[in-house]
Amino acid sequence: MEFEVIHRSTTSLMIVNQILKNLETGQLKAGDKLPSERELCKLFGVGRSSVREAIKALVVMGNIEVIQGKGTFLREGLPTGNQGSFLEKALQAMPMFDLMEAREILEIKVVQLAADRLDREDILRLHQAIKQMVESKEDMGSFYEADLDFHYALAESTGNKVISEMMKVITKMIHKHRYHFMTLSGETQEKSIASARQIMQMVARGEGDKAAEIVREHLRLLDTKLVNLLSETVKKSPEGGR
Repeated sequence: MEFEVIHRSTTSLMIVNQILKNLETGQLKAGDKLPSERELCKLFGVGRSSVREAIKALVVMGNIEVIQGKGTFLREGLPTGNQGSFLEKALQAMPMFDLMEAREILEIKVVQLAADRLDREDILRLHQAIKQMVESKEDMGSFYEADLDFHYALAESTGNKVISEMMKVITKMIHKHRYHFMTLSGETQEKSIASARQIMQMVARGEGDKAAEIVREHLRLLDTKLVNLLSETVKKSPEGGR
C-alpha cells in the first residue's frame, strides 16, 4: 500500500482520509492489520498525537478496532453511508479522550501518594462517598456526583493542593461531557463501585502500586464504554445515518 507524506501543518483529518482512500481503492481490506503508530508517523511524516487522534476517530466511526497486545485491525462489515459526517462528529469527540488520558496519568499518582499520606478522616470520607454511590444507583446524576466526591477525597488526601486542584479541573471538564456517561449500565455502575472499594482498601493498606493498577483497569473500561457510546451516537445522528 502507498501513503502520501502529510505536512506537519495538516491535521489528523488528512490521516483518516488517506486510510479511508486506501480502503476505497482496495489497498486495505477488512481484517488487515495497520502499521504501528511509530510506522504510521514515519509514513505520514507527522507526530504521534495526530496518529493517535486519527486512530481513535476511526475506532469511533467503526472502521477499525484495537486489540490489546495484537495491534490495530480493519473491521469486518465496514460501515457505509456518509463517512464525511461520521468523521466530523468523531473528531469533535477527541478532546474527551485527551481528558481521560490526563485523568489516568494524574489519578495514578494520586493513589500512590494517598497510600502513604491518608489518615482516618480521609478513609471515612472515602467510605461515605462509596456509600452514596451505592444509594444513588437509580439516579445517574447523583451517582456521578458521588463518584466525583470519591476521587476528590482521594486527591485531597495527598495533602498536595496543586494536585488536588488539577484533579478538580480535569474532572469538571469531564463533567461538562457527562451526557456520555449518563447511560452507564447497571453492570458498569457495579464495577465502578467495586473498583472504588478496592482502591480504598489498597490505599488504606499502603499498597499504592496495586491501587494504581485498579485505576488503570477502571479508566480503560470507561474509555471502552465511551468509544462505544460515541460510535452509536455518531451513527444514529440524522446527518450520519446509514
